[in-house]
Amino acid sequence: TYVNLLDAGQVGKMEIIKGPGGSLYGAGIGGVVLMTTPPVRRNSLQASVLSGSFGTRRFSAGGQLQGRKVNFNANASLQTSDGYRDQTALDRKTFSADLNILLSNSSSLTPFLFYTDLHYETPGALTGAQFRDDPSQARPSVTTPASHVPGAEEQKAAVNNKTLFTGINHVIDWNKKWNTSSGVYFSSTDFTNPTLRN
Repeated sequence: TYVNLLDAGQVGKMEIIKGPGGSLYGAGIGGVVLMTTPPVRRNSLQASVLSGSFGTRRFSAGGQLQGRKVNFNANASLQTSDGYRDQTALDRKTFSADLNILLSNSSSLTPFLFYTDLHYETPGALTGAQFRDDPSQARPSVTTPASHVPGAEEQKAAVNNKTLFTGINHVIDWNKKWNTSSGVYFSSTDFTNPTLRN
């Protein structure tokens, strides 16, 4: 998936695979990043608030429930930022949940759901002269007698991505060395990128 769809609170562990081993997960041209949700260790609720420069605000809440045969993990977040440059605002809403059901001592079932609604503006590149004049500006409009090329703000250049990813996974541990993992997954992405060239 697009990495910028994820909220940091949704990632418990990250494994990076480079080289031929990445081909187990597809073409693996640039490598593979495997991310897992935080392990459920106890019943807990958590919430956090973050504030930073350029109007950055992040609110998140989540919880974990641990039972003898069922573990549940959920996390929701909202992050917004005005950005340093013009036309660089960000608005990201995320929700994830996974449920692990122990069917027997050697078998488990894990349904999961992940949804993100992401919007961020893109300011475009600046020439050296534009950067020296004001590095925080978005790419300006250019008007000549023959044409008008709108700038990033006039184009409302942005990326909008609404992604739903859900599925269910079944694992059987045959012994200490062998297991099988079977899954069914569904993914839907609504992606728009309004700019002059798109």
